Parts: sequence; structure tokens; C-alpha cells
Amino acid sequence: MAGQNIVSSVRAARGSSRLLAHIFTLFLMYVLGLAAVFLTPPGSNFAAWWPAAGLGVAAMLFAKGPAWRMAIAIALVTTASNYVAGRPLEVAVLFGVANACEAWLVSALITRGGRAARLEGMPDVARLLGAVLAGATVFGLLAGGMVWMLLGGDFLASGVALAVSHASAVIVIVPTVLASASSLRVGRGAERLIQLAVLAAVVFLVFSPGQILSLAFLTFPVLGWATFRFGVKFVAVEILITGVCVTVLTSVGGGPFVHEGFNGFLTSTELLQVYLISQAATMLFLSTARRERENLALEVEAREQLLRGGFVGAQVGFVILAQHDTDSIRAVEGNSVAAQLLDWPELAQPTRTEMLVPIRGGSPFVEVVAKVLTDAGEQFSGDIELQSGHLIEVFVTRFGGEDGAAVATAQLIDVTARREAERATIDALRQEQDVAERLRDLSRQKDNFASSVSHELRTPITSILGFAEELEETTTGDDQAYVRIILRNARRLTDLVENLLEISSMTTQNSIRPVAAVDVNSVLRACIGQQGDAALGRNQTVTVSVDLADPEVLCDVRDLSRIVSNVLSNALKFTPEHGSVELSSSLRGDHVEVVVTDSGPGIPSEDVEHVFERFYRSPAATLKGMPGTGLGLSIVQSLVDRLGGYVTITDAEPHGTTVKIALPAVTAVSEEPAIVAG
Repeated sequence: MAGQNIVSSVRAARGSSRLLAHIFTLFLMYVLGLAAVFLTPPGSNFAAWWPAAGLGVAAMLFAKGPAWRMAIAIALVTTASNYVAGRPLEVAVLFGVANACEAWLVSALITRGGRAARLEGMPDVARLLGAVLAGATVFGLLAGGMVWMLLGGDFLASGVALAVSHASAVIVIVPTVLASASSLRVGRGAERLIQLAVLAAVVFLVFSPGQILSLAFLTFPVLGWATFRFGVKFVAVEILITGVCVTVLTSVGGGPFVHEGFNGFLTSTELLQVYLISQAATMLFLSTARRERENLALEVEAREQLLRGGFVGAQVGFVILAQHDTDSIRAVEGNSVAAQLLDWPELAQPTRTEMLVPIRGGSPFVEVVAKVLTDAGEQFSGDIELQSGHLIEVFVTRFGGEDGAAVATAQLIDVTARREAERATIDALRQEQDVAERLRDLSRQKDNFASSVSHELRTPITSILGFAEELEETTTGDDQAYVRIILRNARRLTDLVENLLEISSMTTQNSIRPVAAVDVNSVLRACIGQQGDAALGRNQTVTVSVDLADPEVLCDVRDLSRIVSNVLSNALKFTPEHGSVELSSSLRGDHVEVVVTDSGPGIPSEDVEHVFERFYRSPAATLKGMPGTGLGLSIVQSLVDRLGGYVTITDAEPHGTTVKIALPAVTAVSEEPAIVAG
């Protein structure tokens, strides 16, 4: 990750601190410009080296906001240094404008596309060199034309000399503000001091006054030492120091670049600048390449540690195996889970030696891996039972082969407990299905028995009722009382048989009944007439309130009679003597409501949710000795559901129970007879 460099530090500084940095940079440009003009070689129209060009690019990179403001400041400072040093005003102004254009162009190319101004990798160095070449070319063209027009100098020679001078200054100075401090390699300070001392000695040896041997190449291996041992920032500073020292020593007559033997198309000064450019470019490329290699190595190491951590610490067994020879395979790597499952303790030892596993006579897992490594396919997945009795799920994948040695990776998951649980679940489900089938069979037998018994009882009970009703009309006194007891109990038996037959009918698949529009009020009156004697015998009052519109529902009249009769029977049974029962019918939108309210003790709250269950009887009713089978309300619920309605039970005020039955009303009676599935 790139650290903070001088450019980013200045741009991130607060207003006053950033302003001071700008002022200091421009002041240093002015001083170095004066010095460069004063040190212009005799007979030359321009300085041999122009370090202010590098500072101008740095100033442009420091600037925030519109670039033209800093470009104007650079032009003014460069103009002032040239004019104060004694150059004509028009020459000073043109040099200032050319320097500003160069600084703007180089900084714009470095930060083109919103890139950060930095020097961390080889692409950054390539972008810097391209920007330096473009800026130096533009400056050479502008300044060379100015020298030709105003001073009468040679356009090509002047342009080349000025371009090379500025390019060397920028490539030597600008990297010091682009390289980040975090790029400096943390090492021993003693090594850096030794390297600096060696570099100083080599520079003095090669460029000392009176030294004429061509030994300029000796600085390259010493600077190369720095590129491979220290950071880019350190190398950039050394390039700057070397450039300044070489330029100063050459100006006083030292080194190989002051002798005529080096003159040709380029002057000795131009050769010196080319030397500095090539030295800086080479070292920057080497340093950033080493930096990229280290970053890549760190990234690879981090990924390796991450993968190894996941590999070793995984809850799933992992093992890497390779073909050793025809009789054995080699365990390359594995985690502790795999070592435990395969009973290979050597696999998990950090300092283990090569582990060879025989193919023949080994475990089934080894045989599977051996087949995958040879020619049995590139992968395998399935369950394998080990010699230890464990059942493992294995995924084996092969890599390589043919030209290279085949390697297989295997994942091992202990599924012994899971498979046992699955088998137990399957067995339990099978047993549950068997029990359910037996229960259904018993239920069918029970329903068949109840239906058979009910049918067998209906005929004799009907006979008993018929003869008892005849006797009631012909007997008097005690005999008549006895007959009435027979009638009452015979009717109870009749209701019980009818309920049993109704239950049997509801449990029969695909039973159908003819339906028609049934007058609800008529059914209410008929049910009251059938059970009126029971109410009179207990001095109970039964009142009825019917809707004058005579609402109708589409159903089998027997079903509606059974619904009302069962609810009314329950109400009369639980209403005490001298109590009252109220029936009413009303048309509510698209439903007909039948409401039965009694003045009995009500239904306990804990029993309300159970009263519609088949054969359920409230404990309170059982304790009071109330007769019943627990089928009445269950039948009511089933019949109402079949007719598309609903039934609710609530408490009545001040006491008692209200049963509300809602059934779809008939809005238009069909001419065709209808049937309803049971």
C-alpha cells in the first residue's frame, strides 16, 4: 500500500502550512535560478543545469485548485531570477513562460486521469519519464526558438542543450517529492552509512579534478546496491545527491566529461546531463521493480498464510497426495482432521518427513486416490467406510498429469453420526407410517362397525317408537307414564343412532346428497315441534324469532335439520327447569344466521376450544350426570363446514351460551336439482 509522500503531505496540510510550503519552494526556485544563471559557462547563452525546473514541477504538484495560478507564480519567479541575474527583460520573460509551460505539462501528465502523484511502481516511473520527455521537448522548442530569434543562437543546438538540461534536473529532483517515506526499507542504519560512504568515495574518485579515466559506470553498481537493499525514497535522495555532486565536480574540471575526447554531436555538458538522466532512470526502474517484487511476495505470503490457516484449522479433513510409484502414493500435506480420520498421525506433525502410503493392502481411501491419480477419472465423490468403522464422505480431485506429476486433493467429512441419524429417521418414519396405517385401518373398522350397528338398531327402535306411540294413546294413569318413559328413551336412542349414521356418512369418501333451497324458518319450527314435549316436561320456555323474508339456504333438508336439532337439543339439555331458550333467524348480507341462546350455566372457557371435537364431553357435564355422547356439536361443525358456513360459541348475558350458525343464503333458486359432495 502506498504511503504518504511530500506531495500528498503538502496538499493535505492546512492553509497556512501549505502556503509556507509554496513560498519556500518558489523562493528556492528563485535562488537556484540566480545561481544557475551566474554559473553559466563563458560564451554560452544559457545555464549548464537548471535545477529550478525540477522545483517548478514540484510546486505545480503541491498546488490545489486552478493550475494556472501556480503556473503564473512559476513564470514570475523564473522571470525575476533571470532578469536580476542580468538577462534582458524580454529574454527573462520568455524563459519564465517556457518554464511555466514545462512545469504545467509535466505535472498534468503525472496526474492525468485523476492518478495520485506518487512513485511506487514501474508504471509510475514510466509515466514520470514520459512526462519529463514531453516537458523537456516543449521547453526545448520554446526556448530554442527564443534564443534563435532574440540572441541569434543556433535553434537546434540551443533546443537540445536546454531540453537535456531541464530533463536531467526534473528526473533528478522530482522523485524525491514523489517517493513515499513508507517505501524506505527498514534495515540497519550501519549498512546505509557504509553504502553512502562508498558512493561518496566512488563519486569523488570518478569525478575528482584531474581524473581523466572513463570510470563513470562505477556509480551504477553502488547505486544498484541501494536499489536492492533500501527503499525508493532513499534511492531518490541518493540520485539527487549524486547529481549535485557530479555537476559541481564537473564544473570545476573533474571527471571524464570535461575532455575533448567526449565531444561530438553533444557537448561535454550535454553528455553529463544524459549520464544523469540514464543513471536516474535506471535506478528508479530497479528500485520500483524491487519494491513491486517485495509487495508481490508479501501478498503471496499473506495469501499463503490465509490459505494455510484455513487449511490447517478447517473442521473438514484436507489432504494433498501425489503419485510416488506404482506401489505407493506420497502424502504431501494434510491437516489434523485428516490425520485423525485416516489414522495417519505423522500427517499432522509440523516437522514430519516424507510420508509414503502403500496402495495395495491399504485403506479403501488410498485405493480410491490411487485410481484417481492414474486413469480412473479426474475426480471422485462418495462415501467410504474406513477400517476404523468410520463412514467418511470423500471428494477427490486430480490436478496435472501426463507431462507433469499428478497431484490429488481430498476433502474428508466424517458422516458416521449423520448417516446413523438419517437411518434412524428413516426407520422412525417407516414405523410411524405403519402405525398410521394401522390406526386408519382401526378407524375404518370402527366406522364400519358403528354404521352396521346403527343400521341394525334403527329398525327395532322404529318399531318400539311406533308401538309406544300407539300405547300412549290407549293407556291411562301409571301405564301411560311408563309408556312416556319408553318413548323418551327410545327417542334418545334414535338420536344416538342418527348421529352415528351421520358420522359414518361424513367419513365415507365421495358421499353425495341431493340439495335444494330449504326454508330456514320452516326447519326451525319443525325442530321446536319435535322437541317441544321435552321442553314442556321441564317447564322450559322456547321462543322463536324469524326473519320475515323467509331466508333460504342450499342444502339437504336433513343436514339443516340435524344442525338445528343438535344445537337445540344441547341448549334444552343444559338449561335448568323453568329456564328459557331463544331461537332466531336473520338474513345478514349473503349469509343466513341462526342463533340459539340458552339460560344455562354456560361452557367453561377451558372447554370451549374442545367442544367441537368428536366424543368430547365436558368434565363438568360428566360430573353432573348429563346424558350425551359428545357427537352432537362435532356433527354440527362438520355439516356447517360442508355447506360453506361457520359456527361460533360465545357466552350469553347474564349467563348461558349463544351458538351462532352462518350459512350462505340462496339468492336465486336453480331450476335444476343440485347435489353436494360429502
